[in-house]
Amino acid sequence: MRKISDESMWTVGAEAPTVVDGDVLRLPLYLQMDWAACEQQVVAQSGDATCADAGVNPYFVLLLEYVTAAGKSYNTLDFVEDFDWDSELSNGGTVYPPLAELHKYWSVSVPAAEQAGGIWKVANSVGDSVYLASGI
Repeated sequence: MRKISDESMWTVGAEAPTVVDGDVLRLPLYLQMDWAACEQQVVAQSGDATCADAGVNPYFVLLLEYVTAAGKSYNTLDFVEDFDWDSELSNGGTVYPPLAELHKYWSVSVPAAEQAGGIWKVANSVGDSVYLASGI
């Protein structure tokens, strides 16, 4: 588990090795949410809303990338495959306190020939990021 930054509300980790499904990689993502850190960020940025009122949708404030051994990146915005999204983070919606953790698969489309030796990068909306082993 790694906190994205000292100020971030997000601590992220992989619950298991990456699932390979052809040209689709699925990261079993574990997220912990620090709502006090979220409150500090929201008050500092807007001064009027709170996380408890607005909630947070992880899919819209976090970006997942798979960085290949050659250094090429594929991210969730590149995802164009016809794939079952039922268990994906994109369907998770907005979360609110007191929820403290979330377990979701997050998928990225990566050509099979480029999957070996890559790593995951999880970044927040201000560009802070952490890297997670893919196990591939």
